[in-house]
Amino acid sequence: MSVTDRPSAAPADLVALDDLAPGAAAAARAVAEARFRELLGSVALCALIIDRSGTIELANEHLAELLGWTPDDLVGRDWFDTCRSEAERPEARAWLADVIAGRPVIERRHENNVVTRTGSVRTLRWSTTVLHGVDGDVASVASLGEDVTEARETETELARLAAAVAQATDMIAITGPDGTIQYVNRAFELESGYAAHEAVGRVLVDLVRSGAHPDEFYADLDALNDRAGAWADTIVDRRRDGTLHEINLRVSPFRGPSGEVAGYVHVGRDLTRERTLEAQLRQAVKMEAIGQLAGGIAHDFNNMLTAIRGYAELVDAEIPPRDVEVRDDLAQIILTADRAAALTRQLLAFARKQVAEPSVLDPAGVIDGLAPMLRRLLGEHVELVLDARPAIGWILIDPHQLEQVLLNLAVNGRDAMPGGGTLTIGVAEVEVDAADRKAWPHLAPGPHVELVVADTGLGMTRQTLDRVFEPFFTTKAPGHGTGMGLAMVHGIVTGAGGEIMAESVPGGGATFRLRFPRRDAPGDPDRDSADGGAVPAGRGTVLLVEDEPTVRAFAARCLRDLGYLVVDAAGGPAAVELADRPGFHADLLVTDMAMPGMPGTELARTLAAVHPGLPVLFVSGYADATLVGEGWMDGASGFLAKPYTRESLGRAVAEALASSRDPSGRGAASRRASRPAS
Repeated sequence: MSVTDRPSAAPADLVALDDLAPGAAAAARAVAEARFRELLGSVALCALIIDRSGTIELANEHLAELLGWTPDDLVGRDWFDTCRSEAERPEARAWLADVIAGRPVIERRHENNVVTRTGSVRTLRWSTTVLHGVDGDVASVASLGEDVTEARETETELARLAAAVAQATDMIAITGPDGTIQYVNRAFELESGYAAHEAVGRVLVDLVRSGAHPDEFYADLDALNDRAGAWADTIVDRRRDGTLHEINLRVSPFRGPSGEVAGYVHVGRDLTRERTLEAQLRQAVKMEAIGQLAGGIAHDFNNMLTAIRGYAELVDAEIPPRDVEVRDDLAQIILTADRAAALTRQLLAFARKQVAEPSVLDPAGVIDGLAPMLRRLLGEHVELVLDARPAIGWILIDPHQLEQVLLNLAVNGRDAMPGGGTLTIGVAEVEVDAADRKAWPHLAPGPHVELVVADTGLGMTRQTLDRVFEPFFTTKAPGHGTGMGLAMVHGIVTGAGGEIMAESVPGGGATFRLRFPRRDAPGDPDRDSADGGAVPAGRGTVLLVEDEPTVRAFAARCLRDLGYLVVDAAGGPAAVELADRPGFHADLLVTDMAMPGMPGTELARTLAAVHPGLPVLFVSGYADATLVGEGWMDGASGFLAKPYTRESLGRAVAEALASSRDPSGRGAASRRASRPAS
């Protein structure tokens, strides 16, 4: 074989092998090959020669040691079967076939992986040439290789590190010892507003200096850098557009080969979202506390209203018809108590502690009843316009939840009109057909009732509209809103089988449209049976448990007047003590739900263990889910909301007893009881 690529002419001081006699040429060729092999064996690189079939003709000590073999072990072995992975062998053999065929496939420098005797993989960078035989054909392929495994691993690690820094969500800037920016990542560009080419080369502190800190603050930062130690602080920086943002900044020095500080790595995290969430959480906690307070006040007030209204009714029943003036005075007391009860219902709706009782109602009536409170809420600078004629349409929804929806939308509209304006609330009957399905995808075709709440305020952008019903999303300043109002509105409307849509443009106000399936108006017979008629006479023993003395006395008197035998207790422990007495019997437990020491639900469970099957009528000014817990209606025969009247108490007791005697299970009163609002 010739160890050259057959040069066109030999140097003048050399004799071409082809010019020698055959014997002399063979001897010279052998000497040249021996010298070439000796040269390959002595270089500090991996040397390899394979023949046309891929068999190893030469492997120097350097290559053999790298692969875990000796040179003699490798010679005669198939290179591809021995040192290439199974997956790469077909491509490698195809490469050799192309070389032998004379196709131009050889790159002077290329890399591939080789498999050592132990199965580990190394990466070699090869320089390859072909060796021709005397006939001019390719006889062998010779390669010199350099092990670049560690270098490639380092490159991969550096690339991974560079990608991690570039794609990190924290802002990262690298500066020189003098604070000049050398690199910024994508997060820095997005948060600061400066493109990399605008930031690199500028002094970082000067670029983002906000003026929110005194000069001494920045002097202290320079002193920290001079000490060449890592430090962290919260700092206010200025964006490119002039806006300020608070960031948590961590600065760490990095050192050069001689140990000198070569620069600093600045890692900043924008705290805007965290501060917003903190403000929302504080607002939510504050609103929860206000709600707890409002609910507690409403509960206690309902107790007083029960006694005030109840005793007024009892007195009214004793006054002769001719005492018109006295009866009118009593009527005013009862009317005022009813108005006060409406206020407590609104408080409970605000506190979200009202028992959910969906009913078919005329939304115009709810709007009319809520109007005085809305006017106080909106203030003098906002005009309230009502376009809600009665009996336009009826819908199925809890009236207190509807009040809550209207209150939230009104507050939202008021806040959008800081300089004053007009809030309009209207009701209309609309028809939803197939053409409306795109705008109202969750409504079935047919007649619907539409409530419209519109303001003349600042309006909203498309981006805000797309997120307006998201929980915790708000455009209000921190501390001025939780972002839960419209999310709660959306939940109530959809929970009632309706749908809500918002329309707005910047500067053009906002309109909220609420559509509910239209219901038939409740018939007079049902209303008469629910609200009028004689209260049935009582029969049986009632265990009455109420912690408010005036309410307990009023309820006991009403029940006794109706013919019931009443055993009363001032709380849960006293009721348990009564029930433990020998011979105790009761046909019905009537208990307040919110009592100190032992809530009514716990009392009911305790007595059920001793007196199985004892029916329960729960009574409360509100039903807080944290008080009553899961499954509070299990085994209950009804629920009565405060303030109640003599008639409503009598009917509720009669229905609860009838329900307990119903062989089919739960009766009418139980079926009408609702779960607590969440």
